[in-house]
Amino acid sequence: EWTSLIAAFYDKEDMATSELNKTVQKVEEVSKKIKNKAKPKVVWASVYEGSAYIAPKDSYVDNMIKMAGGINACASIDSNEGRVSIEQLHEVAKDADIFVYSSSSDSIKSSAPVLADLDVVKNGNLWVFAPDYYQSVDKTDELIVDLVEMFHPGTTGEKIKHYINYDK
Repeated sequence: EWTSLIAAFYDKEDMATSELNKTVQKVEEVSKKIKNKAKPKVVWASVYEGSAYIAPKDSYVDNMIKMAGGINACASIDSNEGRVSIEQLHEVAKDADIFVYSSSSDSIKSSAPVLADLDVVKNGNLWVFAPDYYQSVDKTDELIVDLVEMFHPGTTGEKIKHYINYDK
């Protein structure tokens, strides 16, 4: 959508529309592959200065998790703009299948040691952002394909580009 707005300034609306249509088509194709698969429970959060920050219900991350065939475990938490206590995060994360720690530089084990004891972390289902993540937010289709591959390994046949399986 932002691409379409900026394209208007350069008289490139047709090009922007074409690219947007390709993105939508890619996501729709991948979504068909996971239509009847089990939906893993996904926690997407980070910790900063003693508070946890989650992907609340109806956020863009919540929508990406749904498009990738997952369930946002944090969508049920009543939060103050995504800010919750570490205890609240721990409560929803204790039954999670996948944990996306939305950081590329911070260790979950140093930010919130109590979260390191979660089964999802111990079982190697902890993911962090790759160094290029913030330069890739315009590649929504790639981010969703990555999530599909994280939630349903082997489904797309593509390698995960923008997330790293974190086992430290």
